[in-house]
Amino acid sequence: MDHESLEQYVGKQVKLSLENGFWYKAKIISVNIDSVTFIELKGNYVSVHPKTIVMIEEVRG
Repeated sequence: MDHESLEQYVGKQVKLSLENGFWYKAKIISVNIDSVTFIELKGNYVSVHPKTIVMIEEVRG
């Protein structure tokens, strides 16, 4: 995905799937042209390139 379409999720809880098959429930911390940084439910910070995200959806609660 391109970083512009991901900016709407900053500060929100989401479920996202990566092209390598991994998926996360996480809170998006920041988005820029080179990385998307989020905190997964276990408390770990993760950064990935926006192009590796194949699906994202907002999660309530």
